[in-house]
Amino acid sequence: MRRTITDMLSNEDESLAMRLDAISVLDERSCVRLLDWFPADTRLGRYLREVLVTEGAVVDALCVILWEGQGLFRLAAAQRLTELGDPDALPELIALLNRQLNGRAQPGMVLTLIKAIYACWMPGAVAAPRAVVEALTSHSPTVRRAAGTTLRRMGRDASVVGARLVELLDHDDEQVRFEAAELLPELTPPSVYVPHMARLLREDPDLLVRWIANDGLDHHTDQLPAA
Repeated sequence: MRRTITDMLSNEDESLAMRLDAISVLDERSCVRLLDWFPADTRLGRYLREVLVTEGAVVDALCVILWEGQGLFRLAAAQRLTELGDPDALPELIALLNRQLNGRAQPGMVLTLIKAIYACWMPGAVAAPRAVVEALTSHSPTVRRAAGTTLRRMGRDASVVGARLVELLDHDDEQVRFEAAELLPELTPPSVYVPHMARLLREDPDLLVRWIANDGLDHHTDQLPAA
């Protein structure tokens, strides 16, 4: 069986569909073993990864590819996991996002991981918003916006990041403080965010941060019952 699959994967005349059929007869453990047998820098390894990230549905194998050094395959694996939306991939996606944010992250990869995490997230999986909130510290405005949008979509689960948002209100970067100040009133109750908005309005040196803090306080006033 291994020789037959090897022959089909290495045959450049075979269509992608035929090569996928060759892999589809294997169980998940065998697909992962194939990745070990055929590294990404070999011709057969490239074919194997091409099939898995294009049409494959073997979540364990895709998660292995996430941690390999080949950037394009890693990105494609994350994109494929987004399409599959399998919650089993969530721990690996979260771990990789944390690693990316703690290193020299590429904004494109971080954006893809945020999308994949949301696609695989299920209500109750609070590790997801805890990972996504860290992307608010990115130097990329696009990444920060994507993180904020994703936290809003996570709704009630995202309330677990309230304490982290409060910490980010003291960040050195005014853009990070702005993002945190904008999100805090949306994800936490007035008892949490009002004192912090009032402090920002009094003390923050950045005009836009003070403006968004005032907006948060106005929102709170709007929610008060009429006398």
